[in-house]
Amino acid sequence: MKFPFNDWLRRGITDFIYASASPIARHGILRPWLGEGIIFCYHRIQPRQSARYPFSDSWLSVNPAVFKTHLDELQTLFDVISVEEAISRLISQKREEQRPFYCITFDDGYRDNLEHALPILESLGAPATIFVTTWKNLPTPAVYRSWPELNSFTPPDASLFLTDSDVRQLSRHPLITIGAHTNSHYPLSSLSDRNAKLEITFPKEYLEQLTGLPVRHFSYPHGSSGTFGAREITYLAEAGYASAVAAIPSVLTKNSNVYALPRTLVLPHVTGKRIVVLASGMSNILGRSF
Repeated sequence: MKFPFNDWLRRGITDFIYASASPIARHGILRPWLGEGIIFCYHRIQPRQSARYPFSDSWLSVNPAVFKTHLDELQTLFDVISVEEAISRLISQKREEQRPFYCITFDDGYRDNLEHALPILESLGAPATIFVTTWKNLPTPAVYRSWPELNSFTPPDASLFLTDSDVRQLSRHPLITIGAHTNSHYPLSSLSDRNAKLEITFPKEYLEQLTGLPVRHFSYPHGSSGTFGAREITYLAEAGYASAVAAIPSVLTKNSNVYALPRTLVLPHVTGKRIVVLASGMSNILGRSF
């Protein structure tokens, strides 16, 4: 049986943590323990009543109004920076003059990133990285058919995703960085050496040819600790990537591996207060329940 007192107590504790998180973020208290910053992972930004996009993947979809609330709450306490700048800050030994930061990233390359997320990013001058899954037959039908692991591969509904023209348009936007998210969205650790390497190199080459710009950042599909390892990190470095982000929730520190950067998934129920707690690093100490 669930008692209302439990909900009241939880709200009270959450409000207290939120009240503590703001001064911690503002004044840099406990920074050595709470980290330099955080990378947030979004997928879709879309209204719940969307006629164009079915809401079947509701756990991946954040309402545009909620997304804007997240950025509004964060902007007075944290620097919002690109993944590129985050890496520079982690490498740098300077700390005292910099506020904690957060990065905005989107996985998969949904078209609503352009339609609903970009106007909000523009209104606040917030940079973001969109990790695009290319969904191409690699690199020719003959080679593609020779992949036993990918025999069941079926590209998703193309209307939900950015077109090549969309990606090219976004790559020219001063706030947007295009990154790679493999071609087929398979956990890399489940693939053979040859196929894992191709899933890393092909989208980089394809997106660079499409946009005319270097693609320096990568996002592991699924991204948990068992879906990538030393092999994948080696392939990424050989391919010329500067970083890779995972889906392991934590804050960034000076000791973070640039090819296994932790990242925190943002779900639809995350409030403005909760996002500040996450960005402050408080939940890194207190546990995920907060």
